Amino acid sequence: MVRTYHQPVQWLHIFIMLLSGSICWKLFMMYQTGSWYFLGFAIISLVPFVVCVRPVIENRSITVGDGSITVHQRFCKPLKLTLVEDLYQIVLKDEAVRSFCFQYGDNKSIQISPVAYQDGNELTETILEQIEQRKLVLEMVSA
Repeated sequence: MVRTYHQPVQWLHIFIMLLSGSICWKLFMMYQTGSWYFLGFAIISLVPFVVCVRPVIENRSITVGDGSITVHQRFCKPLKLTLVEDLYQIVLKDEAVRSFCFQYGDNKSIQISPVAYQDGNELTETILEQIEQRKLVLEMVSA
């Protein structure tokens, strides 16, 4: 069974981006009057925009299929991972699964934390069921 799990929409980040962008634009327009103070404040107001833009761009969804996981990110090609070849570690915290660590390609790695996704408990159960079906032996680390 193929199921897709999404990260929740981060409305707060979007709001902060729009607010700081509009403040920056207003201050930059006021800089046109010739005051350098407005330019300094305009640059400072860009900091929240830069901080909040990354999570919005990297918003992921995960498709769990039969023995594979496909990670979809905005503006990126989907990354297909297999449980047998790429999964190497499970991170536990208080006896609960905190994240799954995958290593692919030329020592590139990605960590998938089910708590960051809607229906994260179901995502954890689905991946653990597939691990049990394939009788994989993995390293478990306590966080």
